[in-house]
Amino acid sequence: MLTVGRYDANPTTILEAMAWGLIPICTPQSGYSREPGVVNIPLDDLPEVTRVLRSLQVAPRERLEGLQQHNDKALGEHYNFDRFAEQVTREIESTLSPEIMRDFHCA
Repeated sequence: MLTVGRYDANPTTILEAMAWGLIPICTPQSGYSREPGVVNIPLDDLPEVTRVLRSLQVAPRERLEGLQQHNDKALGEHYNFDRFAEQVTREIESTLSPEIMRDFHCA
């Protein structure tokens, strides 16, 4: 999956592609600049983008499968709803949360 953007931080389409077994290729501005299973391409450098894409086209099967395996593991261990819900709950319950949460009541 190829997605390029200047201002699209953390698009969920990258996680969807990982779940489908596709190898995401994106600009670092996506928020996935340090994810080993995601291939980054630069903005505004077409020769380098072309080089990266061509190298993937001829990459050994083992390298591509390794990227897929890394992504499967990352989805199971890090990019999942349990972790997301835990993080949101922790932030809401934190004493550092904004005052607006103090008046929030659940029925």
